Amino acid sequence: VGNKMIETNNTHPPFRYRIKMRKGSAYAMLKYDFVNFVLHDDISEEFISWLSETYSPEETLFATLNSLPWAPGGYDIETSEDNSTFLSRAVKWQMKGEACGGRWVRAVCVYGPSDLSWLVKQPQVIANKFDINVDTTAVDCLEERIRYRTQHPDTGGMTWSYYKGLPHVKIYQNLTQKIGTQRYSKFLENQKQEWIRRNG
Repeated sequence: VGNKMIETNNTHPPFRYRIKMRKGSAYAMLKYDFVNFVLHDDISEEFISWLSETYSPEETLFATLNSLPWAPGGYDIETSEDNSTFLSRAVKWQMKGEACGGRWVRAVCVYGPSDLSWLVKQPQVIANKFDINVDTTAVDCLEERIRYRTQHPDTGGMTWSYYKGLPHVKIYQNLTQKIGTQRYSKFLENQKQEWIRRNG
C-alpha cells in the first residue's frame, strides 16, 4: 500500500515460467550487456514486475537473472562469500565472528579506523559499509590511499590474477573462446529459445 509492503495471507502466484529462484547479494557489478538484458529482455522485464510484490526483491533479482542461460556473462553455478567469489564488495558479518573496528548495524560491520588494515588487503572493489555521520577517519584514509595509488600506479595493489581466477570470469572466457565473440549473441538467443521451450 503506497510505498510500504504489507503482509497478507494471499499466496503470490507463481511466475509464468518455471524459473529457478536464486538468492544473492543486492550489490552487483554488471557488464553493460547484462544491464541492457535486465532492462530490455521481455522475460527479465516480466520477472522484475513479478518480483515487485515480493519481500526483498533486490536479493533475488540479479542472482536469478544471472543464472538464466541467455544472460550475457551469466552463469549457473553457486558462488559464496566463504569461497571468496564475491567481487562486488568486502563486508564483515557479525555471525561469522569477525572483529569490527566500528560498530555492528543489522549484523553488518560499519567500518572504523581499525578496520583499515583488513580493508586494504581485500580484493573486492567496494567496501560495505561506512557511516560518515559517525566517523570519517576510515573513509578519509581510503580516499588518500586511492589518490596516492592513482598518482603512483606502479606501487601495485591490483592483483589481476585474482579477478581472472574467479569462476564466473573463467566460464565467460571459456565460452567466448569456444564459440567466438561474434557468434556469442546468436548462441545466447538460441539458449533463450531452448529455455522457453523447456520452462514455458
